[in-house]
Amino acid sequence: MFAKVNVPILGLIENMAWFECDAGKKYYLFGEGGGVREAELLQVPLLGRIPLDMMTREGGDAGTPVALLDAEQNKVAAAFHEVAARIRVAAPVA
Repeated sequence: MFAKVNVPILGLIENMAWFECDAGKKYYLFGEGGGVREAELLQVPLLGRIPLDMMTREGGDAGTPVALLDAEQNKVAAAFHEVAARIRVAAPVA
């Protein structure tokens, strides 16, 4: 769709890439590697992978994005910060 209307694609972000339980085990509920494959197919960079996380949902519902948390203390906040940093590199503000 973006190509048809000439919208440049900076990259791809894989959302809900995995779920990590309290014990630290990752579960790839929707399969593993789909973001990498799709980015390769589209010939764009994979900007990041965001895990499925209850705190993200709860924060969104409450109007408090998880990305506002300390990235050193929260893995999901760190993932959002990494994606934001990659977007800043891909599309620097003039």
